[in-house]
Amino acid sequence: MPNKNLVGIFDSDEKMLHAAQKAKDLGLSASDAYTPFPIHGIDEILELKPSILPKVCFFGGATGLLTAFTLQYWVHAVYWPMNIGGKSFTAYPAMVPICFELTVLFAGVSTFFAFLFLRGMHPFKTSPFWGLQTENNKFALVFDLESESKAEKVSSLLNQEGALEIREIIE
Repeated sequence: MPNKNLVGIFDSDEKMLHAAQKAKDLGLSASDAYTPFPIHGIDEILELKPSILPKVCFFGGATGLLTAFTLQYWVHAVYWPMNIGGKSFTAYPAMVPICFELTVLFAGVSTFFAFLFLRGMHPFKTSPFWGLQTENNKFALVFDLESESKAEKVSSLLNQEGALEIREIIE
């Protein structure tokens, strides 16, 4: 069964934030917001769960560090030991740049793919919320509609708060 959504489109972040807060105060919780830039405080108003991306980034970076160190140690001390200038087989200061580079690489790549997976983004996905002009100058506040009475309340609230446009979108 498709979900019905009511989307209010605003021309400023202050208006959208005020409308989201007023909706929360009235018990009409918004389900999502689409904005051209991050808005401080919208997460708390929409009661969104914290993202797991920081943890994914940390564990990706730790995996990169461990991989770099293990690979270098194995090559220099076990697989192909070479005595160069009387130095130790495991010259740890020389390992720092490679460890740093693989830490950053693994953290970045794992975060990128985790983001794509968590958001369900792939080349063939289409979103019913595209075309709201939220990529450059508009702000959209989305409400899930369970009943017609909620639709009327949300619509009147969005009109009172100065929404430029109100759209009904079925996903």
